[in-house]
Amino acid sequence: MKRKSGVLANPDCKDCPLHEIARNVCVPADGSTDVEIMFLGRNPGEDEDKANKPFVGRAGQLLRNAIGASDLEESELYITNVVKCHTPENRKPNKVELAACDKYLQAELKKVKPKYIFVFGNEALGQLTGKEHGSSSKKKGAPGITSLQGKTMRVDDYIIFPMAHPSFIVRQGGVEDNKGGQRARASYLATFNANVQKLRQMQNDEETVDAAEPEVKLCLTAAAASRALADLEKSDVIAFDLETQGLWPEKDKRLHIVCLSGDGKTSYVIPLQHPETPKSIKDAMPSIREKLGHLLTTKKTIAHRAQFDLLWLRAKGVRCKASFDTKYAGHILDENVPTKLKARSPEDVPGQVEMYLGVPSGYSLDMSQADTHIWPLRELSKYGGMDAAYTWRLRIRHLREFDKEPRLLKLFANVTMPAVELFTQIETNGIEVDWDYLDTLFNDKKKGKCDKRLKKITDTFQASMPACPAVWADDLPPMEPIDGDWDTDDLGI
Repeated sequence: MKRKSGVLANPDCKDCPLHEIARNVCVPADGSTDVEIMFLGRNPGEDEDKANKPFVGRAGQLLRNAIGASDLEESELYITNVVKCHTPENRKPNKVELAACDKYLQAELKKVKPKYIFVFGNEALGQLTGKEHGSSSKKKGAPGITSLQGKTMRVDDYIIFPMAHPSFIVRQGGVEDNKGGQRARASYLATFNANVQKLRQMQNDEETVDAAEPEVKLCLTAAAASRALADLEKSDVIAFDLETQGLWPEKDKRLHIVCLSGDGKTSYVIPLQHPETPKSIKDAMPSIREKLGHLLTTKKTIAHRAQFDLLWLRAKGVRCKASFDTKYAGHILDENVPTKLKARSPEDVPGQVEMYLGVPSGYSLDMSQADTHIWPLRELSKYGGMDAAYTWRLRIRHLREFDKEPRLLKLFANVTMPAVELFTQIETNGIEVDWDYLDTLFNDKKKGKCDKRLKKITDTFQASMPACPAVWADDLPPMEPIDGDWDTDDLGI
């Protein structure tokens, strides 16, 4: 593929030994050259070598999923690598290979003329800065990519967003490691989206809607609460969030504040049972409950883990329903990252607002240190109001992802959300149990119908049969009885 400005990819290149082992010599870039955003990686992996396209393997899918979950479109990007051929066992490219491919990178930079470059990995960053990032060399050593991640750099005419290579995240656990993988992916998505938000701000010379701090209006009179509810009636979709005393709505526990947003930009906070709740609001409580109940039953409503909020509101006499739960929507769309709303501190694992909206970590109050009634009303209201606004914005993001996965949307709408209501009712009212019928199935004498069926199954089960290891397929060790003999034969293992 030749351009007037230089060669961007040369399948006949023999400038380094990699051409002897590569399936596809000089894997070309992906994307239009008529863009202002470049993604720059290290070198093609084995999957990229086969496909003759950058970032299509496990690491590539992680990156492309991050793009899809962000405010970016792949059509805005030019995706390439500093080294164009696959290296043996995907090792780091050496200096000879980096030097051999540098002419292609320079041709790409000249042709594309990117304003913004997302750089993945030390080697890619070093090709732009001329330094050895992550090295302690006195001559060319420079900070490594992980210490630079989340910051921006200016190199020549480019604004650089340094990021760890997605393969580094995959090696930390990926989808197989439920804890390490979740933390790594969540932090990566949060950093990626924060960078995207910074990029959009630079492009637009203004703060982006997703990450912009919402305006929180605290209602301190009954009239203000009435005006807020009237204003919210103009919206079609309402997000709500509560701050409560404890987790279970006992009679002596307080529902401190209810936070509502109808556009994701502004939130209203009505103090219901906070120690600082004004007298006029207490006196108007029956009317406020009625208006609030009308709002939360006639509009589309959003909450994060709605079951909790529904339980509390209904226990305090407020009618309500939930149309969309951002916690479960996030889980259905990506089960490999945390579903919580936000990080509890800047050092905590990111939540959905950091991963998907690019909101900086740290706005949360550390509720582990004290009950909510300890917090002054204004401080608690700002925190809760931001939660409501960000929850409203998350629905927009999740719906955008559901558009790409209509079958998942059907599952969410027809199974998950009805289940939220069902389990809320079960948790509120319990389940009626027919004890007489249950006794015919299971009983202390082991004479019930299900008792007999279970005994029949276990009587025919032999732990030494070859098929038994299937029971332990999830990396569990074989059982060993007291006498030290294995319960499973060697062949079966």
